[in-house]
Amino acid sequence: MFLWILICILSAWTVFTIINVWTLPSLASFSVPKRPGVISVLVPLRNEERNVPALVRSLRQADDLKTEFIFLDDHSTDRTKMLLQEAVRYWPNARYIEGAALPDGWNGKVHACHQLSQEAAGQYLCFVDADVRLHENALRWAEGALRKHDAGLVTGFPHFKTEGFWGRLLVYMQHFVVYAHLPVAAANRTTWRAFTAAHGAFLFFSRPAYDQAGGHAAVKQALVDDMALAQNIKSQGLKTLLVSPGPAVTCYMYTSSREAWLGFSKNIFPGIGRSAVIASAVIAVHTLFFIVPAFLLLAAIAMPEWQLVIPYVLTAVLRAGITIKASHPWWTVLVQPLSSGAMIAVLLYSIYLDKTKKGYSWKGRSYQ
Repeated sequence: MFLWILICILSAWTVFTIINVWTLPSLASFSVPKRPGVISVLVPLRNEERNVPALVRSLRQADDLKTEFIFLDDHSTDRTKMLLQEAVRYWPNARYIEGAALPDGWNGKVHACHQLSQEAAGQYLCFVDADVRLHENALRWAEGALRKHDAGLVTGFPHFKTEGFWGRLLVYMQHFVVYAHLPVAAANRTTWRAFTAAHGAFLFFSRPAYDQAGGHAAVKQALVDDMALAQNIKSQGLKTLLVSPGPAVTCYMYTSSREAWLGFSKNIFPGIGRSAVIASAVIAVHTLFFIVPAFLLLAAIAMPEWQLVIPYVLTAVLRAGITIKASHPWWTVLVQPLSSGAMIAVLLYSIYLDKTKKGYSWKGRSYQ
Protein backbone atom coordinates (compact mmCIF):
# COMPACT_ATOMS: atom_id res chain seq x y z
CA MET A 1 0.00 0.00 0.00
CA PHE A 2 2.80 2.44 0.91
CA LEU A 3 4.48 1.82 -2.44
CA TRP A 4 1.40 2.64 -4.49
CA ILE A 5 0.59 5.74 -2.44
CA LEU A 6 4.18 6.90 -3.07
CA ILE A 7 3.77 6.21 -6.79
CA CYS A 8 0.48 8.14 -6.99
CA ILE A 9 1.91 11.18 -5.22
CA LEU A 10 5.07 11.17 -7.34
CA SER A 11 2.99 10.83 -10.50
CA ALA A 12 0.91 13.90 -9.58
CA TRP A 13 4.06 15.79 -8.58
CA THR A 14 5.69 14.99 -11.91
CA VAL A 15 2.67 16.32 -13.82
CA PHE A 16 2.68 19.49 -11.66
CA THR A 17 6.38 20.04 -12.40
CA ILE A 18 6.00 19.53 -16.14
CA ILE A 19 3.14 22.06 -16.18
CA ASN A 20 5.39 24.55 -14.36
CA VAL A 21 8.20 23.96 -16.83
CA TRP A 22 5.82 24.50 -19.73
CA THR A 23 4.14 27.65 -18.35
CA LEU A 24 7.23 29.55 -17.14
CA PRO A 25 7.93 32.16 -19.85
CA SER A 26 11.36 32.47 -21.42
CA LEU A 27 13.01 35.88 -21.12
CA ALA A 28 14.03 35.80 -24.78
CA SER A 29 10.39 35.32 -25.84
CA PHE A 30 9.61 38.97 -25.09
CA SER A 31 10.05 41.72 -27.65
CA VAL A 32 12.44 44.63 -27.37
CA PRO A 33 10.29 47.78 -26.85
CA LYS A 34 10.07 50.11 -29.85
CA ARG A 35 10.54 53.09 -27.54
CA PRO A 36 12.86 51.82 -24.81
CA GLY A 37 13.23 53.64 -21.52
CA VAL A 38 16.34 54.51 -19.53
CA ILE A 39 17.74 51.61 -17.54
CA SER A 40 20.13 51.91 -14.60
CA VAL A 41 22.24 48.77 -14.24
CA LEU A 42 23.47 48.62 -10.65
CA VAL A 43 26.28 46.31 -9.56
CA PRO A 44 27.52 45.91 -5.97
CA LEU A 45 31.00 44.38 -5.70
CA ARG A 46 33.09 43.16 -2.78
CA ASN A 47 36.34 41.31 -3.50
CA GLU A 48 35.31 40.45 -7.06
CA GLU A 49 38.55 40.97 -8.98
CA ARG A 50 38.17 37.60 -10.69
CA ASN A 51 34.81 38.66 -12.13
CA VAL A 52 35.34 42.32 -13.08
CA PRO A 53 36.92 41.87 -16.55
CA ALA A 54 34.28 39.44 -17.86
CA LEU A 55 31.48 41.39 -16.18
CA VAL A 56 32.54 44.62 -17.87
CA ARG A 57 32.83 42.97 -21.30
CA SER A 58 29.35 41.53 -20.88
CA LEU A 59 27.73 44.78 -19.81
CA ARG A 60 29.40 46.81 -22.53
CA GLN A 61 27.65 44.57 -25.06
CA ALA A 62 24.33 45.61 -23.52
CA ASP A 63 25.12 49.35 -23.68
CA ASP A 64 22.62 50.92 -26.09
CA LEU A 65 23.31 54.56 -25.08
CA LYS A 66 20.04 54.72 -23.09
CA THR A 67 21.52 52.68 -20.28
CA GLU A 68 23.68 53.82 -17.37
CA PHE A 69 25.98 51.48 -15.47
CA ILE A 70 26.92 52.18 -11.86
CA PHE A 71 29.43 50.02 -9.99
CA LEU A 72 29.90 50.23 -6.22
CA ASP A 73 33.00 48.90 -4.52
CA ASP A 74 32.01 47.73 -1.05
CA HIS A 75 35.36 48.05 0.76
CA SER A 76 37.15 45.37 -1.25
CA THR A 77 40.57 44.23 -0.09
CA ASP A 78 41.67 42.94 -3.50
CA ARG A 79 42.09 44.67 -6.90
CA THR A 80 38.35 45.25 -7.48
CA LYS A 81 38.50 49.02 -7.00
CA MET A 82 41.45 49.46 -9.34
CA LEU A 83 39.88 47.33 -12.06
CA LEU A 84 36.58 49.23 -11.85
CA GLN A 85 38.26 52.60 -12.05
CA GLU A 86 40.14 51.48 -15.13
CA ALA A 87 36.99 50.01 -16.72
CA VAL A 88 34.89 53.19 -16.46
CA ARG A 89 37.65 55.58 -17.53
CA TYR A 90 36.75 55.39 -21.23
CA TRP A 91 33.12 54.30 -20.85
CA PRO A 92 30.83 57.35 -21.03
CA ASN A 93 27.73 55.60 -19.68
CA ALA A 94 29.46 54.01 -16.70
CA ARG A 95 30.72 55.27 -13.38
CA TYR A 96 32.20 53.97 -10.19
CA ILE A 97 31.34 54.93 -6.60
CA GLU A 98 32.87 53.95 -3.29
CA GLY A 99 30.61 52.40 -0.70
CA ALA A 100 30.02 54.10 2.62
CA ALA A 101 30.78 52.39 5.91
CA LEU A 102 28.27 49.69 6.83
CA PRO A 103 25.80 51.04 9.42
CA ASP A 104 24.58 48.92 12.30
CA GLY A 105 21.54 46.82 11.46
CA TRP A 106 22.24 46.55 7.73
CA ASN A 107 23.24 43.56 5.60
CA GLY A 108 26.33 44.47 3.55
CA LYS A 109 24.94 43.73 0.09
CA VAL A 110 21.59 45.34 0.90
CA HIS A 111 23.34 48.53 2.00
CA ALA A 112 25.43 48.56 -1.19
CA CYS A 113 22.31 48.17 -3.34
CA HIS A 114 20.54 50.91 -1.40
CA GLN A 115 23.39 53.32 -2.15
CA LEU A 116 23.30 52.34 -5.82
CA SER A 117 19.57 53.02 -6.01
CA GLN A 118 20.11 56.52 -4.65
CA GLU A 119 22.58 57.23 -7.46
CA ALA A 120 20.39 55.83 -10.24
CA ALA A 121 18.52 58.05 -12.70
CA GLY A 122 16.75 55.39 -14.79
CA GLN A 123 13.07 54.58 -15.24
CA TYR A 124 14.09 50.99 -14.56
CA LEU A 125 16.55 49.62 -12.01
CA CYS A 126 18.35 46.37 -12.81
CA PHE A 127 20.44 44.93 -9.97
CA VAL A 128 22.92 42.29 -11.11
CA ASP A 129 25.64 40.42 -9.25
CA ALA A 130 29.29 40.62 -10.24
CA ASP A 131 29.29 36.97 -11.36
CA VAL A 132 26.52 37.56 -13.92
CA ARG A 133 27.01 37.77 -17.69
CA LEU A 134 24.20 39.23 -19.83
CA HIS A 135 23.13 38.66 -23.40
CA GLU A 136 23.19 41.94 -25.32
CA ASN A 137 19.36 42.03 -25.42
CA ALA A 138 18.68 40.73 -21.89
CA LEU A 139 17.90 44.15 -20.42
CA ARG A 140 15.50 45.13 -23.19
CA TRP A 141 13.77 41.73 -23.08
CA ALA A 142 13.24 42.29 -19.36
CA GLU A 143 11.81 45.75 -20.06
CA GLY A 144 9.49 44.22 -22.63
CA ALA A 145 8.36 41.56 -20.16
CA LEU A 146 7.71 44.12 -17.43
CA ARG A 147 5.67 46.31 -19.77
CA LYS A 148 3.67 43.47 -21.27
CA HIS A 149 2.63 42.07 -17.90
CA ASP A 150 2.36 45.42 -16.12
CA ALA A 151 4.64 44.08 -13.39
CA GLY A 152 6.75 45.84 -10.80
CA LEU A 153 9.57 43.31 -10.93
CA VAL A 154 10.96 40.82 -13.45
CA THR A 155 13.35 38.21 -12.12
CA GLY A 156 14.45 34.66 -12.77
CA PHE A 157 16.89 31.94 -11.83
CA PRO A 158 19.74 32.26 -14.33
CA HIS A 159 21.70 29.66 -16.21
CA PHE A 160 24.29 28.53 -13.68
CA LYS A 161 27.90 27.62 -14.25
CA THR A 162 29.80 26.39 -11.23
CA GLU A 163 32.65 24.09 -10.23
CA GLY A 164 32.80 20.95 -8.10
CA PHE A 165 30.43 17.97 -8.12
CA TRP A 166 28.78 18.77 -4.78
CA GLY A 167 28.66 22.44 -5.64
CA ARG A 168 26.72 21.64 -8.80
CA LEU A 169 24.28 19.47 -6.88
CA LEU A 170 23.49 22.40 -4.59
CA VAL A 171 23.44 25.14 -7.22
CA TYR A 172 21.20 23.21 -9.62
CA MET A 173 18.74 22.54 -6.80
CA GLN A 174 17.68 26.18 -7.04
CA HIS A 175 15.88 25.44 -10.30
CA PHE A 176 14.49 22.23 -8.82
CA VAL A 177 12.98 24.05 -5.83
CA VAL A 178 11.23 26.57 -8.09
CA TYR A 179 9.93 24.22 -10.78
CA ALA A 180 8.93 21.39 -8.43
CA HIS A 181 7.47 23.42 -5.56
CA LEU A 182 6.17 26.79 -6.72
CA PRO A 183 2.84 27.11 -8.57
CA VAL A 184 4.22 29.29 -11.35
CA ALA A 185 0.85 30.43 -12.67
CA ALA A 186 -0.18 31.69 -9.23
CA ALA A 187 3.23 33.32 -8.71
CA ASN A 188 2.96 35.29 -11.94
CA ARG A 189 -0.75 36.08 -12.01
CA THR A 190 -1.52 36.94 -8.40
CA THR A 191 -0.10 39.20 -5.72
CA TRP A 192 -0.12 36.48 -3.06
CA ARG A 193 3.10 36.76 -1.06
CA ALA A 194 3.18 33.02 -0.37
CA PHE A 195 3.64 32.33 -4.09
CA THR A 196 6.83 34.28 -4.66
CA ALA A 197 10.31 33.49 -5.94
CA ALA A 198 13.19 35.76 -6.93
CA HIS A 199 16.90 35.54 -7.57
CA GLY A 200 19.21 38.36 -6.52
CA ALA A 201 21.54 37.82 -9.47
CA PHE A 202 18.98 39.52 -11.74
CA LEU A 203 16.30 41.86 -10.38
CA PHE A 204 14.67 44.22 -12.90
CA PHE A 205 12.34 46.80 -11.26
CA SER A 206 10.29 49.66 -12.51
CA ARG A 207 11.49 52.65 -10.50
CA PRO A 208 8.01 53.58 -9.19
CA ALA A 209 7.41 50.01 -7.96
CA TYR A 210 10.80 49.86 -6.27
CA ASP A 211 10.19 53.15 -4.48
CA GLN A 212 6.60 52.26 -3.56
CA ALA A 213 7.80 49.02 -1.93
CA GLY A 214 10.43 50.88 0.09
CA GLY A 215 13.42 49.63 -1.88
CA HIS A 216 16.36 48.02 -0.12
CA ALA A 217 15.92 50.27 2.91
CA ALA A 218 12.78 48.30 3.75
CA VAL A 219 14.71 45.00 3.90
CA LYS A 220 17.96 46.28 5.39
CA GLN A 221 18.46 43.33 7.74
CA ALA A 222 17.42 40.60 5.30
CA LEU A 223 19.95 37.88 4.48
CA VAL A 224 17.69 36.69 1.64
CA ASP A 225 16.93 40.15 0.34
CA ASP A 226 15.71 39.09 -3.11
CA MET A 227 12.70 37.25 -1.67
CA ALA A 228 11.98 40.05 0.78
CA LEU A 229 12.04 42.64 -2.02
CA ALA A 230 9.72 40.57 -4.23
CA GLN A 231 7.28 40.02 -1.37
CA ASN A 232 7.27 43.76 -0.63
CA ILE A 233 6.39 44.43 -4.26
CA LYS A 234 3.41 42.10 -3.96
CA SER A 235 2.40 43.68 -0.65
CA GLN A 236 1.83 46.89 -2.61
CA GLY A 237 -0.66 45.13 -4.87
CA LEU A 238 1.87 44.90 -7.71
CA LYS A 239 2.80 41.81 -9.69
CA THR A 240 6.17 40.15 -9.94
CA LEU A 241 7.01 38.16 -13.06
CA LEU A 242 9.20 35.07 -12.77
CA VAL A 243 10.83 34.13 -16.07
CA SER A 244 13.30 31.56 -17.31
CA PRO A 245 16.33 33.64 -18.34
CA GLY A 246 18.09 30.70 -20.01
CA PRO A 247 21.43 31.69 -21.56
CA ALA A 248 20.38 35.37 -21.61
CA VAL A 249 21.52 35.60 -17.98
CA THR A 250 24.40 33.36 -16.96
CA CYS A 251 25.67 33.25 -13.38
CA TYR A 252 29.11 31.92 -12.44
CA MET A 253 27.88 31.48 -8.92
CA TYR A 254 30.58 29.57 -7.03
CA THR A 255 34.08 28.43 -7.91
CA SER A 256 34.18 25.38 -5.62
CA SER A 257 32.01 23.01 -3.63
CA ARG A 258 33.25 24.61 -0.40
CA GLU A 259 32.19 28.07 -1.57
CA ALA A 260 28.77 26.70 -2.54
CA TRP A 261 28.42 25.08 0.88
CA LEU A 262 29.20 28.36 2.69
CA GLY A 263 26.94 30.38 0.41
CA PHE A 264 23.93 28.11 0.78
CA SER A 265 24.43 27.65 4.52
CA LYS A 266 24.06 31.46 4.80
CA ASN A 267 20.82 31.55 2.84
CA ILE A 268 18.84 28.35 3.17
CA PHE A 269 17.50 28.48 6.75
CA PRO A 270 16.99 32.27 6.78
CA GLY A 271 15.34 31.84 3.37
CA ILE A 272 12.51 29.80 4.93
CA GLY A 273 12.06 32.32 7.74
CA ARG A 274 14.16 30.27 10.19
CA SER A 275 11.08 28.10 10.65
CA ALA A 276 11.74 24.73 12.28
CA VAL A 277 8.35 23.52 11.04
CA ILE A 278 9.13 24.31 7.39
CA ALA A 279 12.65 22.88 7.73
CA SER A 280 11.26 19.64 9.17
CA ALA A 281 8.73 19.42 6.35
CA VAL A 282 11.45 19.97 3.71
CA ILE A 283 13.63 17.26 5.23
CA ALA A 284 10.74 14.80 5.56
CA VAL A 285 9.38 15.39 2.04
CA HIS A 286 12.73 15.16 0.27
CA THR A 287 13.73 12.09 2.26
CA LEU A 288 10.47 10.29 1.53
CA PHE A 289 9.98 11.26 -2.11
CA PHE A 290 13.50 11.67 -3.47
CA ILE A 291 15.88 9.63 -1.28
CA VAL A 292 13.76 6.60 -0.40
CA PRO A 293 13.18 5.81 -4.13
CA ALA A 294 16.94 5.25 -4.50
CA PHE A 295 16.84 2.59 -1.78
CA LEU A 296 13.77 1.04 -3.39
CA LEU A 297 15.73 0.84 -6.65
CA LEU A 298 18.52 -1.05 -4.89
CA ALA A 299 15.94 -3.36 -3.32
CA ALA A 300 14.37 -3.96 -6.74
CA ILE A 301 17.73 -5.02 -8.13
CA ALA A 302 18.40 -7.33 -5.19
CA MET A 303 15.01 -9.08 -5.06
CA PRO A 304 14.06 -8.51 -8.00
CA GLU A 305 10.68 -6.72 -7.81
CA TRP A 306 9.98 -4.46 -10.79
CA GLN A 307 7.34 -2.39 -8.98
CA LEU A 308 10.00 -1.01 -6.64
CA VAL A 309 11.68 0.71 -9.61
CA ILE A 310 8.70 2.94 -10.38
CA PRO A 311 9.28 5.66 -7.73
CA TYR A 312 12.87 6.18 -8.88
CA VAL A 313 11.79 6.33 -12.53
CA LEU A 314 9.19 8.97 -11.66
CA THR A 315 11.76 11.11 -9.81
CA ALA A 316 14.02 10.81 -12.87
CA VAL A 317 11.21 11.91 -15.22
CA LEU A 318 10.37 14.82 -12.92
CA ARG A 319 14.00 15.88 -12.83
CA ALA A 320 14.38 15.40 -16.59
CA GLY A 321 11.79 18.11 -17.26
CA ILE A 322 13.74 20.53 -15.07
CA THR A 323 17.07 19.48 -16.56
CA ILE A 324 15.87 20.19 -20.09
CA LYS A 325 14.30 23.55 -19.18
CA ALA A 326 17.30 24.75 -17.16
CA SER A 327 19.99 23.24 -19.43
CA HIS A 328 21.55 21.17 -16.66
CA PRO A 329 23.97 18.32 -17.44
CA TRP A 330 22.17 15.07 -18.28
CA TRP A 331 23.60 13.24 -15.27
CA THR A 332 21.50 15.36 -12.90
CA VAL A 333 18.50 13.27 -13.98
CA LEU A 334 20.05 10.22 -12.32
CA VAL A 335 21.34 11.74 -9.09
CA GLN A 336 18.31 13.54 -7.68
CA PRO A 337 18.61 11.50 -4.43
CA LEU A 338 22.14 12.90 -3.96
CA SER A 339 20.93 16.43 -4.74
CA SER A 340 18.18 16.18 -2.12
CA GLY A 341 20.66 14.70 0.34
CA ALA A 342 23.10 17.57 -0.23
CA MET A 343 20.31 20.11 0.27
CA ILE A 344 19.23 18.45 3.53
CA ALA A 345 22.83 18.42 4.76
CA VAL A 346 23.37 22.13 4.12
CA LEU A 347 19.97 22.93 5.66
CA LEU A 348 20.92 21.06 8.84
CA TYR A 349 24.24 22.92 8.96
CA SER A 350 22.45 26.24 8.45
CA ILE A 351 20.11 25.40 11.33
CA TYR A 352 23.12 24.49 13.49
CA LEU A 353 24.79 27.85 12.78
CA ASP A 354 21.58 29.66 13.67
CA LYS A 355 20.71 27.78 16.85
CA THR A 356 24.25 27.83 18.26
CA LYS A 357 24.52 31.58 17.53
CA LYS A 358 27.69 30.97 15.54
CA GLY A 359 26.14 33.05 12.76
CA TYR A 360 26.82 33.12 9.04
CA SER A 361 30.03 34.33 7.42
CA TRP A 362 30.39 35.66 3.88
CA LYS A 363 33.12 37.76 2.27
CA GLY A 364 34.71 38.74 5.53
CA ARG A 365 31.47 39.73 7.29
CA SER A 366 29.44 37.90 9.92
CA TYR A 367 25.67 37.89 10.26
CA GLN A 368 23.22 36.46 12.77
